[in-house]
Amino acid sequence: MVQSPMVKKLALLKMSLILILFFGALSYENAQPFRTAIYIILFAIYVGINLFRVKTENNNIKFIMYLIEIGIIYVMETNSRYLVNYIFHLFYFLTLLDIPLNINRRYSLILSTTIILVSSIKFGILIYNKPIFGNLTQSLFFVSTGIFIMLLMNFLKYYKDEKDNKEKLNKELIEAEAKLRKAAVVEERNRIARDIHDTIGHSMTGTIMGLEMVQVLIDEDISGAKAMIEHLKDSARENLVKVREVVSTLNPDENMGKGIDSIKELIESFTAKSNICINFQVKGQTIRLSPLINIVVYRTIQEGLTNAIRHGNPSTVDISIELINEALVLEIKDDGVGCPNIVKGFGLKGMEERITSVGGSIIFSSEDGFQILVNIPREVKND
Repeated sequence: MVQSPMVKKLALLKMSLILILFFGALSYENAQPFRTAIYIILFAIYVGINLFRVKTENNNIKFIMYLIEIGIIYVMETNSRYLVNYIFHLFYFLTLLDIPLNINRRYSLILSTTIILVSSIKFGILIYNKPIFGNLTQSLFFVSTGIFIMLLMNFLKYYKDEKDNKEKLNKELIEAEAKLRKAAVVEERNRIARDIHDTIGHSMTGTIMGLEMVQVLIDEDISGAKAMIEHLKDSARENLVKVREVVSTLNPDENMGKGIDSIKELIESFTAKSNICINFQVKGQTIRLSPLINIVVYRTIQEGLTNAIRHGNPSTVDISIELINEALVLEIKDDGVGCPNIVKGFGLKGMEERITSVGGSIIFSSEDGFQILVNIPREVKND
C-alpha cells in the first residue's frame, strides 16, 4: 500500500498534535526530573516509531510498530502520578484515528480493539479504587468515545477499500472489454483474409487463365475470343462487388460491437438503399452481450440482409432477437423467392464460421422465402 500525500500530511498533523499534548501532559504532571527524563525517553521512542512507520510499506512491520506504540502510551499513562492522565489518554484516540489510514483492514480491527481494551485498564483501576458516580461517567465517556472512533474509522476504511476495489474491477472490466473487442476485430480480419484467398483469389486466378486463353484464341477464333471477353467482364464485375464488400468489412464500424443500437443503424442503412420493408424487434428483456457476440450478431444480420436482397428479391424481411435460457436466438426471415436446393456459398459459409466460432449453431431453410435461425450462448465458452 503506497503512502499517499494526504496520509503523509495527516501523519505530520498527528505529530504536531502529539507534541502539543506531550508538553501539556508534562506540565500537568509537574514531575520530578527523573520521571520527566523517563517521559522524554519514552516520547522520543514513540516519535521514532511513528517516523519509521510512515516510511515503511510492510503491513506486518506496521502492525508491530503500532503494538509498540500502544505499549509506550500505556507505560506513559501508568507512570503518571494520577490514576488517569486524560491528556496521555488522548494519545489512544489519535492512534485510533491513524491506524485505519495506514494498515490493512484486518490488522486495523485487531489494533483498534487492542487499544480499546488497553485504554480501559486505567479506568477499571480508577473505578475499583474510587467507585463513585463521577469516575464511572468519565470512564463510560472515554471508553464509548474510543469505541465510536474505532467503529467510525474502520467503517470508513471498509467503505474506501470497497470503493477502490470497485474502481479497480471497473477499470479491469473496461480493459478486458477493449481487448475482447480488438481480438474480435482481428479474428474477423483473419477470416476475411481467408475468404479473399479462397473466393476472390480463386476467381481472379480463373480470370487470368481466361485472359491467357483469349490471347491464344484471338488469332484463330475472334468470335470465341469476344465471347470469352464478355464472360470475363461479367466475372470481373462480380469480383469488384465482392472486393467492395470485403473492403467495407476491413474497416469495421467501431459501434458494431455496442449492441442493439448498432443493429438498428445497420437496418436503417439497408432500408435507405433498398425498397424492402425490414421489421426488427427484440423480444423479452433487454439483452446485454459481450462485444464479441455483438459483432457476430451484427455480421450475421448484415450478411443475411445482403443475401436476401441479392438472391431472394423479397418485399419484407423480419428480424427478431430473443434471450431464451441464457442463449441468444436470432431469426432472419424473408418472403422472397426462396431456394429449393440450398447451396452454401461465400456468404452462408461465412455466417456459419462466425456462429460456430462462438459455440453457436445456425440453420438455413427455405419455406415461403428464406429463413436463418441462429442460437448463440450468451457467454462465449471458448477463446
